Amino acid sequence: RAAAGKDPWKARWGKRLIDLSERQAELPKRMPFWIQAITIGRDFTAVGLDGEVFVEYALEIERALASSRAYVFGYSNASLAYIPTAKAVAEGGYEVDVFYWWVLPSRISPQAERAIVDAAVTLVRELRSEADRIRL
Repeated sequence: RAAAGKDPWKARWGKRLIDLSERQAELPKRMPFWIQAITIGRDFTAVGLDGEVFVEYALEIERALASSRAYVFGYSNASLAYIPTAKAVAEGGYEVDVFYWWVLPSRISPQAERAIVDAAVTLVRELRSEADRIRL
């Protein structure tokens, strides 16, 4: 139905899924998500996240790294989709339900939030630890 519908975004999405099915290709179950960080001295950290992340990601990462200033930026490398929180996924709505714009096979998993936040915090802590080891 999506492939034959009037919404060009949904039609593109539907046609892509039909194409994958006809080729007996596996639907993607994961998508790449890049997290980058840089620390400058002991008091400044910048974290770059892919996509259009909800503000709660920045708030949670900044809270976890509160021992020094941390700034979190979205759209770093790619805008692969809206990246909703687990709460937003449960509630649904515009940003959660337009996954087809990016030709994703389905909504982003509510587990993505925890995985992204944990990975970002771990990366920064590893950077800080390494910087402390090599400090002269």
